[in-house]
This record gives sequence, C-alpha cells and structure tokens, in this order.
Amino acid sequence: MSVALEPAQHPDEEAIGLTLASLGIQRDANKPHGRHRLLQGLAEATLPASLADAHAQCHAIAADIEDALDDWIPLPSALPVQVEDIVFLDRPEGLPVVAVQVALTVRYRR
Repeated sequence: MSVALEPAQHPDEEAIGLTLASLGIQRDANKPHGRHRLLQGLAEATLPASLADAHAQCHAIAADIEDALDDWIPLPSALPVQVEDIVFLDRPEGLPVVAVQVALTVRYRR
C-alpha cells in the first residue's frame, strides 16, 4: 500500500493521503498546579472509495489509525495517545474519496 503525506504531492488518485497536524498545547485543567500539559492533534486520512464500500473503508482506516497509535508514546514523560473523537467525512467537496478525522490527545509532564 502507498501512503502519501500530502495528497497534492502524489499524482496517483488511488493513493491514501495522510495529514498529521498539531492543534495546540494547553495546561491540563485536571492538574492546575502541576506541570502537566495536553497536546492536541489531528490525523486525517483520505482514501479513494466508491459509494458501495465507503462506510466500510472509513471504519477500516479508523481502526488502522487506532491500532498504529495503541502503544505509541510520542514524548518523554508522556502517557499513550488517547483517541478523543473519530469523524467520517463522506465524499468531501464531491471528491471520489472518503476522509476520516481522528482527534488525539497526548498528556505529558514538561
């Protein structure tokens, strides 16, 4: 399987696109006097899909993202990545793809 980090960088319409974005860092409100932080991020995957298999493809790619992040600890003194929300975008802007957005949180101590 071929995965492109930015769809515009890959001319093949059959390639899966993966975008990772940091949404910001804030203090952990559950530990207001500590040095704990929350790093919020978003993983978005786009993949070609016909209307017949779009829903199944969305669930499959969401499961793949969760599996890949299961034991990943991205920072020293961090807890494993937590999946907060998964959203399926059905054929955004009329494109022949489906998109899956996975909102993530990493709790860590600075």
